[in-house]
Amino acid sequence: MHVAEATVAIAANGRREAMLMLRPDGEWFAAEAPEALALRWDEDCGWRLDTGYRTGGTSTFREGTAVLPDPDAVAAWVVVALTYPALAAPGDVTVFRRHGDADPGFEARLARYAAGS
Repeated sequence: MHVAEATVAIAANGRREAMLMLRPDGEWFAAEAPEALALRWDEDCGWRLDTGYRTGGTSTFREGTAVLPDPDAVAAWVVVALTYPALAAPGDVTVFRRHGDADPGFEARLARYAAGS
């Protein structure tokens, strides 16, 4: 699996967002491979994985444990979500914070996360 495209944006409401378009390498999937894999993050709800299939099915998997989980935990969660999609939690959205609220601790964690440290 590799990142084919990465974007960072600020939504119209001021919320920071990121998207990684993922592409499988070789025979990564034993069954039908998703046609589209988008790993998305926003500063209110954290990570979600959106998948799309040629057969028309789409799914959204939410990481749901933290707005800024450890990058290794995100990678492991993506593998589990794609390998065992039946284990995914329902599509309920967990809001961890509100992007308009001042939160110096969050800003410090986000700066470290973005720097990859």
